[in-house]
Amino acid sequence: LLEAVKARIEEFDIKAGLVTLSGFKYIGSRLGERMVARVEPKIPINLSLEKEASIMHGTLLDISLSGIGVSVASANIKKGEIFKVHFCLPEGEIKLPVKVLEVTPAPDFYRLAMKFDVSVYNIGAILRYIAQRRVEIFAEIQQLYSDSINYS
Repeated sequence: LLEAVKARIEEFDIKAGLVTLSGFKYIGSRLGERMVARVEPKIPINLSLEKEASIMHGTLLDISLSGIGVSVASANIKKGEIFKVHFCLPEGEIKLPVKVLEVTPAPDFYRLAMKFDVSVYNIGAILRYIAQRRVEIFAEIQQLYSDSINYS
């Protein structure tokens, strides 16, 4: 392939070392958007989105140093809107402004891609959380690999 692509994983056989992919699409200039480490929480993290006098509740789907993925029940949100997000990580409380980049419908919720500029205080908590989750995810992958190799 001449450019970076994205694809959907259809099947994964770790013992055989084979992965079946489908839905290939060129990503073009979007490559830079995924160059930042992004992790999913191990357990659900509830959050609130505040705008003026209203508060909407959601769940943190993923986090990076440049933004978050959020699930919400309502689609009453538009691209470009600004909210103040509030959630707690084990490493500290996060409260900062976010801008909605995308609103994507999913079967049971709406997924929001939100961008933020982190303050010096918040960046430390977010960095520590991402680093810890990466260690946990790597350990989970190692365990799954070990279990699959030993499975007969």
